[in-house]
Amino acid sequence: MSDSKSGSLESLPPDWWKRPRSHDALRDFVWHLSRYILYLRVPLPDGTRDLHNGVLLENNDGLVMWASVSHIRDDLREPLRRAKTGMIAAKWQLVDGRGELRLIPAQLREMNVFVPDECDVDFLVAIVPEEEAREIRDAGGAEAGTPSLWKNSSYEAVEGYWLVGYPDQVRSRFENDPGVPQPSASIVPICVPVASIAPDDGRFYGLSRDHELFYGEAYLESNAPGLLLNDLGGMSGCPLFSLRRLYEEQKIRYRLVGLLRGIRSELQDNIIVVEPILRVVKRSAYSGRLGEI
Repeated sequence: MSDSKSGSLESLPPDWWKRPRSHDALRDFVWHLSRYILYLRVPLPDGTRDLHNGVLLENNDGLVMWASVSHIRDDLREPLRRAKTGMIAAKWQLVDGRGELRLIPAQLREMNVFVPDECDVDFLVAIVPEEEAREIRDAGGAEAGTPSLWKNSSYEAVEGYWLVGYPDQVRSRFENDPGVPQPSASIVPICVPVASIAPDDGRFYGLSRDHELFYGEAYLESNAPGLLLNDLGGMSGCPLFSLRRLYEEQKIRYRLVGLLRGIRSELQDNIIVVEPILRVVKRSAYSGRLGEI
């Protein structure tokens, strides 16, 4: 699914995508988009836990995959080694529509992972075993994006973009296990409005730029009441969606554009770089294999 009912679109302000708090329907829409996010929760030797962002995808053959950024592979290499010897128990973590945590065991020892060899790309794709994929669906709060979520994403006219996820300021609420009282009644996904930056933008003068990547200017405005988002820390691997109103159907059409790689801090702190999902899907499919990290 890549369209969402959002009430009367005529009641939205002209710059609606820059103001996710301006309308109740938009706040509900943020929750809708957050369903594609799935975390890999890995215990560390010191007793703490590491959370890795990613999105859940499903191809035309029914294969369920978890896609994230590949610069986390160094963080995952040792946990994967320990998982194969049965030393740790990782979990998939999701947030349901009520803002409550759900955990599903992740069998890292059985996980097949593809990481491209090229140094200019930043993604990894892991196959989610069928039984785990079923448990994730049954837990509620997570949905695998099918090809309709990303196809034609680079050709359609859009009004704006949203980066959706849980930055460090919110992720601290993930430290408690399910059933343990949380600091707030719910864990609310954050929506960061983003405007695309043209290829000939003067800010890139003299700097290298990969023209396959998406570059955008993030408006650090949070949709969570009382939370001022200072930076994008902890959001690597979170999804960026394009948005467009469809007046006749009274829907907002959205497409998955890609996964956040990071920021171009040499320009300014709110210029983001996104790994395009079409490159993730195509190179994973063309690889013909899924290998070790």
